[in-house]
Amino acid sequence: MNDNVIPIKKSDRFGVYRAHVTDCGEIVEQEQLGFAFIKPGSRMFRLKLWMFPQEQYFIAAQENDPTKYVVLALDEYQTNGGETRTYWNRIGAGELQGCFIRLKLTLLNEEVFVSLFPEKEEAKEAHGAA
Repeated sequence: MNDNVIPIKKSDRFGVYRAHVTDCGEIVEQEQLGFAFIKPGSRMFRLKLWMFPQEQYFIAAQENDPTKYVVLALDEYQTNGGETRTYWNRIGAGELQGCFIRLKLTLLNEEVFVSLFPEKEEAKEAHGAA
């Protein structure tokens, strides 16, 4: 009966960490700060930081250099005429470093690292049950 139903793949989830960079350039994860999500085929990560639970940010690769990233906040509002206005505000930048995206956000003193290895499905279920 469900042979013609194509399952919709959910977003992949990636850990976001505070980390230490060793003298040889190795990134050692320290404390998890949130998650980054990306849907298959998308070009932009959605970033959720636990310290700002009501907010979401976006990480996009720069078109002219895919090793460089920009961190954006989306601002949407309605004009008096009912028109929706959308602004993308730059709140940080990043670069590819090994298996991480190394981010510097404007208001944070420490860098944030997004792992480029998605969490396994079993780990997602165990995390949700906790």
